[in-house]
Amino acid sequence: MLTPRVSHTALEGFRWCVRSQFRPDGARYAAAMARRVTVPVLQIHGEADPWVPDRVARASARWCDAGHVHRTLSGVGHFPHQEAPQHVTDALLDFLDE
Repeated sequence: MLTPRVSHTALEGFRWCVRSQFRPDGARYAAAMARRVTVPVLQIHGEADPWVPDRVARASARWCDAGHVHRTLSGVGHFPHQEAPQHVTDALLDFLDE
């Protein structure tokens, strides 16, 4: 956030969500986000994620109509694909093999 222009870029998504509420692009986004997921979902979550608690991650399963598999990786934080790439790869391969 101390690097020039990083804070502006990092916060742009939040600003867009507020600004777009009453615009056509915001309505299209809200409609897309309200649809349920109709394909099988693999959710990989880091047990040590300081931003998204495991119970919150697991609660997203209610949006999945075609199956939801949740994998929690021990000792991994918010970025499992960077922190434990081999474990993520293994989980993906297992999921695709089912």
